Amino acid sequence: MSKPMDNAVEIMRKGGTLLGDKCPRCGGVQVKYKGRVLCIAEDDLSENLQATTVSNDATLSNLRNVIIEKIDVTSHAIEKENDVAKQAVLVDLLQKYVTLLKECEDDNESDTNSEES
Repeated sequence: MSKPMDNAVEIMRKGGTLLGDKCPRCGGVQVKYKGRVLCIAEDDLSENLQATTVSNDATLSNLRNVIIEKIDVTSHAIEKENDVAKQAVLVDLLQKYVTLLKECEDDNESDTNSEES
């Protein structure tokens, strides 16, 4: 098998989708991977197979930021909501966000402590 075909097979293994439409430039086979349409003949598929390294600290930081934003939005929604049943749903959601935030903080502290040991 040729190198482009090997890369195409690997993309398919990682969740890529073989498309029925031909490449408009060359008429080659196309795959869709991570939201991008790629031509097996023309695009460098190996770039799409390179693993990206994400640090645990960056991921936790991003997650904390998202959760804090969701807590803010949900608390404003509770403040504006008059329907008690809808308030109860929002309070339950808020409680889940706060619990998740606490778990993120605990994970970060345990990671920091294990690094110091």
